[in-house]
Amino acid sequence: MRPKPLHRDLMVMKVIQPHLSNLYTVYTLLAMSDIRQLPDAAAIASDFKCLTKREAEIAALICRKFQTGMIATRLMISPKTVYRHVANIFTKISVFSREELVEKLLSGYSRVKPE
Repeated sequence: MRPKPLHRDLMVMKVIQPHLSNLYTVYTLLAMSDIRQLPDAAAIASDFKCLTKREAEIAALICRKFQTGMIATRLMISPKTVYRHVANIFTKISVFSREELVEKLLSGYSRVKPE
């Protein structure tokens, strides 16, 4: 007979479950795309000089399909800060959605990373 989970155990699971879901989503998305063909922050910064280093980092993560919470966790900043950076990126690059941003970034990124 299995022991009944303790209340403390259930609370811990409730706290870590969203993080586990984010990790699963990230690894699934990365496995489905050829990451070598996506621009990194340095490539974005060199192609779009109007972006700050942090904005280029966030744009690179958006290209990898990271959501706001995932970006905030990865860069150790608040989700509100991520929203502000994304708004600044949209303004500087003249786009209105993440999909449009990715399309514009990828169209400006013609180099393929060597294997």
